[in-house]
Amino acid sequence: MLMYISCQIYARRWNNLKYFNDGFFFHKRDVYRHIKKSVATAAAIVLCFQGVSAVPGLSALMGICGITDRVNLGPETVYAEPVIAKGQIPAGDTNVRIRTESNTNCDIITKKNGGFTFDILQVVKTSDTYDWYKIGFNHEGSYTTGYIFGEYVQVLNDYNYEENTDFEAYLNKQGFPESYKAGLRQIHAQYPKWNFVARKISVDWNTFINNENVNGRSLVSGSSISSWKSIDAGCYDWETDTYVAKDSGNWVQASKELVEYCADPRNYLNTTNIFAFESLAYDSNTHNESGVNNVISGSFMANSSHDLSYNNQVYNYASALIVAANQSGVSPYHLATRILQEQGINGTGNSISGNVSGLNGLYNYYNIGAYKSGDLSAVEVGLKYAALEDSNTLRPWNTRMRALIGGAIFVGKAYINVGQNTIYYEKFDVFSGSYYHQYMTNIQAALSESAKAATAYTEEFKRDNAITFYIPVFNNMPSAACSKPTGDGNPNNYLAGLSVNGISLTPSFNMYNSEYGAVVASSVSSVTVGANAVSGKASVSGTGTYNLKYGTNVINIKVTAQNGKVRNYTVNIARPN
Repeated sequence: MLMYISCQIYARRWNNLKYFNDGFFFHKRDVYRHIKKSVATAAAIVLCFQGVSAVPGLSALMGICGITDRVNLGPETVYAEPVIAKGQIPAGDTNVRIRTESNTNCDIITKKNGGFTFDILQVVKTSDTYDWYKIGFNHEGSYTTGYIFGEYVQVLNDYNYEENTDFEAYLNKQGFPESYKAGLRQIHAQYPKWNFVARKISVDWNTFINNENVNGRSLVSGSSISSWKSIDAGCYDWETDTYVAKDSGNWVQASKELVEYCADPRNYLNTTNIFAFESLAYDSNTHNESGVNNVISGSFMANSSHDLSYNNQVYNYASALIVAANQSGVSPYHLATRILQEQGINGTGNSISGNVSGLNGLYNYYNIGAYKSGDLSAVEVGLKYAALEDSNTLRPWNTRMRALIGGAIFVGKAYINVGQNTIYYEKFDVFSGSYYHQYMTNIQAALSESAKAATAYTEEFKRDNAITFYIPVFNNMPSAACSKPTGDGNPNNYLAGLSVNGISLTPSFNMYNSEYGAVVASSVSSVTVGANAVSGKASVSGTGTYNLKYGTNVINIKVTAQNGKVRNYTVNIARPN
């Protein structure tokens, strides 16, 4: 009997076929195994093995058969596309859509709730803020691929870890807390050659978080869910029901809960985000154009027509970034991910357009010195910086290559070569004592950039090489990793107005005051209470007509924000007897 596999590839005696570590393994009887291109008995046999214990690896099979997708062998699944990590929908999320493409204008395959797990096949960066993940999962009896919005993905792994006394001793010698070990064990199970170095940070965890949570220091897109955005003083205007922009492009202050999640090293302990802890120093034995091409694949830098001539030579982006790496000492993979972070997957950032009015012909690929100042946008300030003279960093950056190389030199001198030599440390300045010296304010940058950095290496390279990761450990950390906030809905539960017909309240209404009093004549037997909320998304209860008894009458008005948070207002009305 022939069973369906994928892409019109078929196998005989599928129940004897096993897959392990990029190879097909057979067991039981000494029989022929045929891989065919159709269900027809007469179809051409493209592979035939007899009486063998193992056959060539999956890549060879894919090359012969032209497989580009999963191979479904009934109870066994062969991965014709590498699984880069495992993932799940976070607890509390419901009706999360899995789509046919990486956008919201396509068909929905299915909807899933928190706890649903899947294979992560690819990270697809479609905006400067969020990624999409290409995933594989079982759906209606078959292995299906689809796309899920990155906001609803928690990256994890579930590879079987067999206890290894040497590795356990190594973790203990490094001084990793117990809460780090589960993630490190899972990574080790998949990549046993990788090294993990505990970097002890002599800073209290709460001190670290409080400093990272300073207003304006850690930002998130204004389009994010509400639990990711701060409502602290100076971050949210309750009277106008708006978040306060901290940088151009509607970037607002991140909530403390999101800061904790993004700053917690334990949330990076998976085979994707672990690259936030990889050294960003250039290594000519490791970094090459092929890896750069993997990083920039699908972006504006792939197959670009930009003029990248320099010193009488013409480069493409991959070769140009190798030149920049040589001169700066910074990993070309990091330079590529930094550019994508700053300028977007499609290169729509005005800092590299070359046509900003009054600053034509200037480029700033890494957005160095770019911050909003008065009436000037961050782009304008950054390009004014690019216009200054500085031979050490090849300024002015009046060609694309001078901006690529000179900016890389700046990044090396200011960050990579002075201790802030990982993506994590570029964001979280734990060494200067000021917490101010950070490359980016985007609180999610280390997570998103590490996911992109992981794509630079082939699966074979990652399996066969001892990559080293420098992982921070703080003093007095929570016993478990900080959770990612998931709540959403407008937070505003204030009243914009409160009145009792024909009666003056004491004190006069102020949205921040929750208790009021009034006295009526003994002849007044009823009153009508009116109230309206600041936010049109909030609900108000407790209004209407009330009959008054003699003595004190307590009327409660409840304002429920869209996110479910409740605020109570009280009116005490005295009716003398």
